[in-house]
Amino acid sequence: MVAILNILMFCFLSSFLLLLAGWIEITDPALISASTQVEEEGFMAILNGSEVSPPVSTNLSGIAQLVLEKSKPLNLNYNVTITGITNNNDNNVTSVHLHNGIRGYNGTEIKELKILPGYNENGIVAMGNLSTSDSFSSELAGKGDLALNSLIQYIGNGEVYLDVHTQDNPHGELRGQIFPSP
Repeated sequence: MVAILNILMFCFLSSFLLLLAGWIEITDPALISASTQVEEEGFMAILNGSEVSPPVSTNLSGIAQLVLEKSKPLNLNYNVTITGITNNNDNNVTSVHLHNGIRGYNGTEIKELKILPGYNENGIVAMGNLSTSDSFSSELAGKGDLALNSLIQYIGNGEVYLDVHTQDNPHGELRGQIFPSP
């Protein structure tokens, strides 16, 4: 039994040393891609008027999808899509914000998301990414690299919602709490 263990140990050490010396090349694509894949975590928010505080009646609805790229530096990609918007819609979007707050209560704005031109044609209101170099407001202002980490922690705790403001409802027409994607 000891002899078999010694032989296995010798084979392992020999292979390890050859790998270090570059004599054995790893060519298995699965092994190579496993070491280069970016770890991601998904989040989403279902946007509707009943989530606004106080609730509003609207024919608009939407979804926000967020993907956290956990590579260094961190990136939080977002896409906000609204249905029910038409070219002659009176509900022109005026702003899209992330807020720190729990469901049913208004919270402080922590980041305004840029509105895309042509949203009334394709429904994509905002798309982009947040990184450690972005500026945040309220309690995240001035935190630098810690701001994005704090935002991610708030999201994980169910303490961030997305709010869409329009001309008809300047205090918010759509809102949705951000939660981990199923």
